Amino acid sequence: MDTNFSHLAFNYANVQLENAGPIRFRSSHDSLEISIGDVPRTDTNIQVEGNVQFSGKRAVSLRLNGALDLRLVSTLAPGVSSGGSAQVNADFEGTLDNPRITGRIHIDNASARVADFPQDSAPSRAI
Repeated sequence: MDTNFSHLAFNYANVQLENAGPIRFRSSHDSLEISIGDVPRTDTNIQVEGNVQFSGKRAVSLRLNGALDLRLVSTLAPGVSSGGSAQVNADFEGTLDNPRITGRIHIDNASARVADFPQDSAPSRAI
């Protein structure tokens, strides 16, 4: 299968993503290749490129670069309210059985709140 998307939009809860560049998937019985161009949005602009082998050594080679709006966590994990942004430059290499993740993540003004998690209502004190 060889698929190219010139326009793809994702709209769920408070997250709206839409590609600015082409999105390509190439899949066979043994492998998947992916190339996602810019997906621009306020605080989100990501690119993903690489491939995964499902037979033989089951090799993984993926690269993720860009900025990510941490509100996306809220859509993936119901009950979690999150905010802030992260700059991500990561490589996923190795095999499906033993992946290695290397790179950098820089997080700005992050916040997270889990629903039904007890919180101390007492004012905080400086030490």
